[in-house]
Amino acid sequence: MISDSSRNLIAMQFNLIHDSVRSLAYFRYIVTKKHDKTGWIYTKDVFAEHVIVSWAKVFGTYREQTHWSKLSAISEITTITKPFETENILSAVDMKIDEWNSYHSKMLTARNEFFAHFDMRSMTLRFPELEPALGAALAYRAWLSELLNAAISKGYLAINKAVPNELLQRQFQDEAESAFRLSNP
Repeated sequence: MISDSSRNLIAMQFNLIHDSVRSLAYFRYIVTKKHDKTGWIYTKDVFAEHVIVSWAKVFGTYREQTHWSKLSAISEITTITKPFETENILSAVDMKIDEWNSYHSKMLTARNEFFAHFDMRSMTLRFPELEPALGAALAYRAWLSELLNAAISKGYLAINKAVPNELLQRQFQDEAESAFRLSNP
């Protein structure tokens, strides 16, 4: 069986990834509709903040309690499926490690200097492109889904204890597809 702490970590990571992708879909919707009224500009910025902050809770520093590496390091998880690794991210975002490290640094700078701890010098900060964040999030979400499916089929997780439920998975998929469509007009 999968321990309660592992199930909780899976649930938290699913929720954070879901939040990030959903906010990106809304952000892109506002951008593509070219809303230029003040209220829409602020709303768009709030969604951008939420994308970056939620994403960084899973892909930020290794100290994050919900960092992706935490789940892959649990032996009960690696007996169910192969671990998620940096190579999975690099493949999903089509980057080399130095490019990913640079991008990762920009995302954390945006979070740290603009959203979490405002730094007046960051007023000219350019937000990083969000496509790599989406690619990493969708790759990790796919791995989490594989993990849950394997855990259920191998009897490590009872179907009624699986997180998230079918409705949440369908909602996440719909929103992920919307975010992708909006990013590829």
